[in-house]
Amino acid sequence: MEIRATNIKADNMKLIGSVAFNSVSRDLGGFVEVIKPTSFSDSLASGEPVKAIVEHNHDLLLGKTTSNTLELSENATELEVTIHLSNKIQAHVDLYEQVKRRDLDSLSFGFVADVEEWDHEASPPIRYISKARLYEITVCAVGAYAANKVDARSLLNSAIAQTSAIQTLKAQFQLLELI
Repeated sequence: MEIRATNIKADNMKLIGSVAFNSVSRDLGGFVEVIKPTSFSDSLASGEPVKAIVEHNHDLLLGKTTSNTLELSENATELEVTIHLSNKIQAHVDLYEQVKRRDLDSLSFGFVADVEEWDHEASPPIRYISKARLYEITVCAVGAYAANKVDARSLLNSAIAQTSAIQTLKAQFQLLELI
């Protein structure tokens, strides 16, 4: 199994992230890699479980697709990731806070490549993955793909941002009425 990393964020005891397609990885030991769109489609459709874990440690389970605590959705530009955490599990609460603080800001993934192509003319060589079996999503401190994101947000932060946006629009509307 191969492992790659991206970024993540938190939202209302959810970690939200993405694996960007057509993005070039960091140097992976003499080559770089690009995950092509729909690379995981067959794997996701198979119904085989994918686990959400921490730092590639299967003892630190966060969720699974089979229990709907890990949601994965592929579109033309990325694999969207949502990990539903529990405020009743202290390890989840701690992890959520670490992501909010940006101490943990990467999202990694483990896979087995089924179909790949190489461009050995490029320097460094580029490996293109067009079909892969996805086994894990992991929250970590260091990611292989700068374009992959993860973050943590709360309902309160979201409400504050929306209220601020509404107040700004209201002030702009009042200014327009004066003109």
